[in-house]
Amino acid sequence: MKRKFLFRTFLFIFLSSLLSILLFSFLIYYQVRENNYQIAYDQAYSVQDKFQTELLHTMTDYDRLAGTWARDEKFQALFRTKDDAITNEVYNTIYSEIAGKDAKPEVTILDQENTPILSTNPETQEIYHKLPKNWGIFREIDQTKDTVVYPSQKTPAVDFESSLAIGTPIFETDEIIGYIVIDFPHAIFNEIYHSMTVPYHIDLVLSDQNYFSFYDSREVKQRNHFLSNLFQDDFSRKSNLLQEKQTKNETVIQQQIPEYDLLIYTLFPYDLFENLASEIFLSFGLILVFLFIIAALISYFLALTLYRPIGIIMENMQKVENKGLDVRFPVPAHDEMSSIARQFNGMMETIQILIKTNEETQDAIHVAEMKALQSQMKPHFLYNVLNSIKFMARLNNVPEIDGMVTNLANILRANIAIDKKSETVNESVQLVESYLKIQSFRYGDDLKYEIFLEDAAKDALLPRLIIQPLVENAIEHGIEEVNKQGKLFLSIIEKNNQCIVVLEDNGKGIDPEIVDHFKKNSDPQEEKQTDGNGIGLKNVYQRLQYYFGDQFEMNIYNTGGTSVIISFPIRR
Repeated sequence: MKRKFLFRTFLFIFLSSLLSILLFSFLIYYQVRENNYQIAYDQAYSVQDKFQTELLHTMTDYDRLAGTWARDEKFQALFRTKDDAITNEVYNTIYSEIAGKDAKPEVTILDQENTPILSTNPETQEIYHKLPKNWGIFREIDQTKDTVVYPSQKTPAVDFESSLAIGTPIFETDEIIGYIVIDFPHAIFNEIYHSMTVPYHIDLVLSDQNYFSFYDSREVKQRNHFLSNLFQDDFSRKSNLLQEKQTKNETVIQQQIPEYDLLIYTLFPYDLFENLASEIFLSFGLILVFLFIIAALISYFLALTLYRPIGIIMENMQKVENKGLDVRFPVPAHDEMSSIARQFNGMMETIQILIKTNEETQDAIHVAEMKALQSQMKPHFLYNVLNSIKFMARLNNVPEIDGMVTNLANILRANIAIDKKSETVNESVQLVESYLKIQSFRYGDDLKYEIFLEDAAKDALLPRLIIQPLVENAIEHGIEEVNKQGKLFLSIIEKNNQCIVVLEDNGKGIDPEIVDHFKKNSDPQEEKQTDGNGIGLKNVYQRLQYYFGDQFEMNIYNTGGTSVIISFPIRR
């Protein structure tokens, strides 16, 4: 059967691959499980860190703002006068500051008796009317004589919705005459929490150093309360500010915010990873043991079966090595070996043909080289004829023809040098001058040009025939098509070991479509539509790219006329 060898090979590879895939999957499972846990941990820490950063930014911002207000003369004047104009001015100051911020807490100003004078929320103002005089935040301010951060606890007298408050005293000389209290409701912390999208279910709890919670993402509407023992002990220290612990169902990360004596707890479940691991581990174990035994036995018999055809191949390859390319494999009757033998025999015949073809190709190359040498005689002949015309012009005292032929000969000599891959900037400029002198005979006073070449740039190398085609483009596609005196300016300078070439003309200006597409590999039909202008620019760009790689720049601008700026590293 012709498919026996293919079937045996397929069977061997399939079973081996199956075993490899299962083993690999087994290892990958454990790695993925560990990676998922680590990713969840890293994500939880990242969420905690982002929450802390945003919280610190918000708290610090309003802490600074409260201090600024406390020192503001307008705010202090509230306690000396009942002037409505001052009250309105204070209102406007508070609202203008809060309006531009993402977090918008409630601001209340109270006198020394804790009586509210004004508030951004009338309901909050009514609540402060009901609070006892020595209520927590005022007591803390009176004791410390400084700004305090205070978690709002529900009192028997009122139903207070605030989570956290910043309180700042207002002084007159050394006496406290009032207070600024900035209350942060649960909604602000909840907005910060929900602004962070995470792929795992991660919860956050915010408390003070006494484990009094004033934000819990698990139960946002829950009243402030003291945390359970879960959040108070058995933590292992990761750093000075970071600790963690693992419970039966979750991992808890505790991080301190020493600036405000606060604690952030991040919680994420990990039992999902553990349960999944146990189930898959048992299934994988039984399957892998069974497959290992079966695959080992099958691999052994397949190895014996495959040995014979491989031995035949090795034997015939040895014959080829000993007897050369004339040896052919015997073709078996009914086996894939027959296909191998036929293909090998065909390959030997192809190699012999290729060797013969290569010999013929080498002969053809020698003939082409001779023809190329002969073809070089034609430009040299034309160059000699031009020299004869130049000599005749001098004899007949015709300096115009003499000059034009001299410049034409210079251009011809540059084009004859096909083996020369590069030239100096000075040589390029000389060729441009020869070209412009010829054009001056044609245009007369209708063409004015100026060339400036800095000495430091003269010996810099660049590919042959780079600047002259640009000058030719400027005249033929720019200056020639306007009804005014054409002007051309060429400047070449050295700056920071870079050669800067600037070519400007006052012609009709380059088509913006050419500027957009000359660097792209547009098809030849599109290039023809640019009347040759885009082709010349693209040719110059490609040769610069081949010579300098990515170390050059070529830019084209429509400035009424056309400006071309080329920058490339100086090579001497």
